[in-house]
Amino acid sequence: MSKFQLFACTGVLLVATLASVPDELSGKPRLIKVHGDGSTDEVTQVKKGKGSGGKKTQEADLTNPDDGQVSGTDGTTGSGGTIQGDTSDTGDGGYFSTLNPTLTDPQIGWNYRQWRVNAASTDYADLDHSLMRSKNWNRLRFEVRKSDPPMSSNTAKRRSELSGSVYGDKTRLPMGESLWGAFSTKHQTWTDPVGMQSTYGIVFGQIHMGSKVGGSPALAFRRKHDGLFRITSRGEFDDGGSVRYETSLSYDQAHDFVYNVTLHPTKGRLRVWHNTRLIIDVSDISIGHSAGDSYWNVGLYAPKGVTDPVSVEVANHVYPSPSSLADRTTYLPAWPTD
Repeated sequence: MSKFQLFACTGVLLVATLASVPDELSGKPRLIKVHGDGSTDEVTQVKKGKGSGGKKTQEADLTNPDDGQVSGTDGTTGSGGTIQGDTSDTGDGGYFSTLNPTLTDPQIGWNYRQWRVNAASTDYADLDHSLMRSKNWNRLRFEVRKSDPPMSSNTAKRRSELSGSVYGDKTRLPMGESLWGAFSTKHQTWTDPVGMQSTYGIVFGQIHMGSKVGGSPALAFRRKHDGLFRITSRGEFDDGGSVRYETSLSYDQAHDFVYNVTLHPTKGRLRVWHNTRLIIDVSDISIGHSAGDSYWNVGLYAPKGVTDPVSVEVANHVYPSPSSLADRTTYLPAWPTD
């Protein structure tokens, strides 16, 4: 086993263990399943058994077998098709709380890397909705509400994200190098589209340029206040930012995005595929900043808040790296069901 595999496994099992809650009466671990209406059920499928070497290990229903890579050609359609599998809105979707026991841990492992959690549930108790996960951690669900406690002096701002900026780790995305990333996402229909017109909308994936530069991201995937989907970029010599793509994007259906970006003050490049279709291909642009400490965030960020609960689901995620994802631009990974 490589060092990477060992680290990956350790990170995933750590989170799985934290997701279980001790039962005060029996001393046995238990899981609490939280439904969309706020009601809860206890899940009794958590057991312990003998693993290799006689050590007790948790069963596979609490681990995350997803290694962050694409899942093969099963359940895909041809170019321009839609993702197969569970693409309809399924309410709570079988999601489970990440509270441990009343707060979400400020740092978790998912998809074989460590993440910093930027969510109200890390500081305020019993906010089950902020960050939830599927049975095997193959899907995450992020949600923000108007009623959530504010996390900054901007009392309207709402955020539930995983950030690649991890405490104690100064590793950042390199400048001038071709980077590939990908994710599938599903957005629940807004219940108050009229009210959301008064907001700025949401960001559900972004390359943040760090505190030294601040401001709008180098790359951002957005759903605007009017519900339209927009991709923007910003760079050292494009401080006001540029709209690279805008169109409608269906709710309650899975969408797959692959992006290939080179961060550079003047010689940057950006390519984006939506469900295998190339929608952006620009070169020699200013994207990123030479003084930046860029990293990727995924989840849900509402800079001017929300008027109703807004949720985003994420799966099939690959953190940006030099490893090519060109193959994933030719087929669609299935939306996971567990």
